[in-house]
Amino acid sequence: ELYASNLPLLRQVKAEQVQRYIDLLKVTPFPRFIAFLSVLCICDGVAIVDNQRKVVQLLVEENPEVLVHAKVIDSEKHGRDVQISRKNGSTFMLSTLTESEDTFMLIDTQLMQPDQLRMAFYLRCLDLYSDVVAGRNRIGADALIQKDELGISYSSLVEMAAMRHIPTRVRKRAVQLIMQLYVDREPQEPIAIINRVRIWSPAKPVKAPPVRTMINPYVNFPDRAPTPGFPELKTFILDFMGTQSTHSEETTQVFRLSQSILRLCSLMMSFGLYHIRKEGQPALEIQPDFGAI
Repeated sequence: ELYASNLPLLRQVKAEQVQRYIDLLKVTPFPRFIAFLSVLCICDGVAIVDNQRKVVQLLVEENPEVLVHAKVIDSEKHGRDVQISRKNGSTFMLSTLTESEDTFMLIDTQLMQPDQLRMAFYLRCLDLYSDVVAGRNRIGADALIQKDELGISYSSLVEMAAMRHIPTRVRKRAVQLIMQLYVDREPQEPIAIINRVRIWSPAKPVKAPPVRTMINPYVNFPDRAPTPGFPELKTFILDFMGTQSTHSEETTQVFRLSQSILRLCSLMMSFGLYHIRKEGQPALEIQPDFGAI
């Protein structure tokens, strides 16, 4: 609470402080330690770049073993499920965790049941990934998507977002990470859409604007790039919107998941193009069925 929304204090954070909490995580992996690292990365919605870099270097790059490792695997019961593993060697399936509304927010971990503690730690890890890449932090995004053990590849996140048998809290965070790690990245940028133009006199020729240098964020690791045009993501969104009314319980978490998906749709449409495969060449144009959402 002392650091939250305290910009002068956040700007004074040293690498030693970050390392101290990472050392605590190695001994006692409590959710509140991960939550503290998240607090260091953002102040009132604005990214603190220096702190993001410290967390990325000291935690994601040098000590990834203290984070939750996740992997999408085949499951006899559900077809596909998410296997969660911890540093101590314990493993469990994400579908076995209960959908808890408030208990994971408890600060006193002694009051948590084992499943609640597992859920809390995993959710805090997902929140941390989102916070270290806030503000289009490319260094953080590049570091995260190269860590296979974290289970946040494009294909894994899309699968997780579509799994109705795992906690909705996880699905909502999967959508958020898709947006930050794979959609809201260079060279994408919002464009102004002209709805109507009226010309009263002949238009004078204007000098063509300089050609922009297109940045490929996956140039150093092309195997991490999402499918051009995001067809899997589009299929998931259309399926979710088409079956949303069939949810047995319209809980707060389902509503928040819907909000995240709508924000993702709005972002993609604001770019005018969904994905740029090559310089100046769109991989997918806006199509009527998606635009209707």
